[in-house]
Amino acid sequence: MAIFAYGKVNGMLTKHDLTPAAQHVCGVELSDRVVEVIFHVFDTNEDGNLSSEEFLRAVQRRENNIHQPTMRRSVGWLNSKRCSWLPQMIL
Repeated sequence: MAIFAYGKVNGMLTKHDLTPAAQHVCGVELSDRVVEVIFHVFDTNEDGNLSSEEFLRAVQRRENNIHQPTMRRSVGWLNSKRCSWLPQMIL
């Protein structure tokens, strides 16, 4: 959950926070379009902030929808070796 430490307000990430957080924690650069897609998928209450709870709920919904663990599939930038926080979040 290290990426959420970059949220400036109550540990929540804004679109502005996400790009540098992903760069620092995962070593990847996110385009503005990718950030828009991430927020479209994960920001369920549409408040412009991404909480760890919203992220976890979205990952759990995805796992339930495909009936297999998300971690066994390639998840693009989330599959980065430097993103060691993701497996801990799902467990």
